[in-house]
Amino acid sequence: MAAIARSRYPEPPLPEPVLGLILEMADLAVRAGKDVARLISTRDLGLASVIQTNDAELDALHRRSFQMILDPAHDLSRQQVIDAVLMGRFLERFGDHSTSVASRVAYLVSGASMPETHDAEDADALH
Repeated sequence: MAAIARSRYPEPPLPEPVLGLILEMADLAVRAGKDVARLISTRDLGLASVIQTNDAELDALHRRSFQMILDPAHDLSRQQVIDAVLMGRFLERFGDHSTSVASRVAYLVSGASMPETHDAEDADALH
């Protein structure tokens, strides 16, 4: 992420509203990181569920990013399309890793696995 932003400086890496969506995803990713740190220290299983729910929000924004990127009204250059797709993917994977940690902590604390929360759209994307 930083390499992309640094290579485009002093210009923003993406135009609005695509940049706004990526920043919204980044905010959710930062929150996920903070929640995971708190989960590890507190072992609060309610927080593990919150992390899964927040990841679902991040997944939804990731899907929305593709619609926005492909919308001809935004007139993105090829490089901007590549940058937007990569940044969205990096942030979405960060959320997935947070969910993975939450699931593992829940298992260590309770001995039970957390239920999967991937919706049908995510399952279709995997195939």
